[in-house]
Amino acid sequence: MDFIKKIREELGFTHYRMAQEMGISHVYSYTRFEEAREALNADKLVKLWKLSGISGNEFMSMIEKEVTRNKGKRK
Repeated sequence: MDFIKKIREELGFTHYRMAQEMGISHVYSYTRFEEAREALNADKLVKLWKLSGISGNEFMSMIEKEVTRNKGKRK
């Protein structure tokens, strides 16, 4: 998901570091999440939001935009 990659890059984290910070045991699992191939539970999303340092409203808006954009691609 583009917004997740953007957050990671803005933090200056590698995939490995982001996986560690989010409590994900395998970098592969984090990468699959960033590429929208695998979903994370609410606990991991909350960790991502807290790491991002952005407001809850802005975070939810980023998710909404990503979902809306991806729905358009599937049609």
